[in-house]
Amino acid sequence: MIAGGRLRAAVIAAVLTAVCAVTGVSWVLVEHRRVENREGLGLRDPQGH
Repeated sequence: MIAGGRLRAAVIAAVLTAVCAVTGVSWVLVEHRRVENREGLGLRDPQGH
């Protein structure tokens, strides 16, 4: 029973980690797109900040 509880906790932790990673990457891309649109550039224009 204890091993099952640890497995369940590990699965929940893995799912939460994946959700946080996807959310973080999405947030960075949306913010990048917002800044580039404000500056009048495309998402893939090869310019630094």
